[in-house]
Amino acid sequence: MTLDRRRLLRGGLSLGALTLLTGCDLSDTDAVQGVLAKFSAWNDRVQAALFSGTRLAPEFPEALAVKDFRYNAWYGPEKSPDLKAADYRLALSGLIANKKPWTV
Repeated sequence: MTLDRRRLLRGGLSLGALTLLTGCDLSDTDAVQGVLAKFSAWNDRVQAALFSGTRLAPEFPEALAVKDFRYNAWYGPEKSPDLKAADYRLALSGLIANKKPWTV
């Protein structure tokens, strides 16, 4: 029997939907908590395999930065907060070499 990609994907989506539904039960039983704890542990292992805590994010030149300031919010630009470009600073920290604050 060969492994069919579509069947595997469909089964994974079904399992994912079923997993989400298990969290909808309002019961706080040990069985439900045990299943959720196992899925949480599995999720942690997958994330550890995919993402490295020592690998740095790629750096891009300032010329590639978007100059049109976009808000990550549900409202449109007409309802966005009024920021003074001269006063706004984005502080950078973490495992980066250039921690120079960014401005609008």
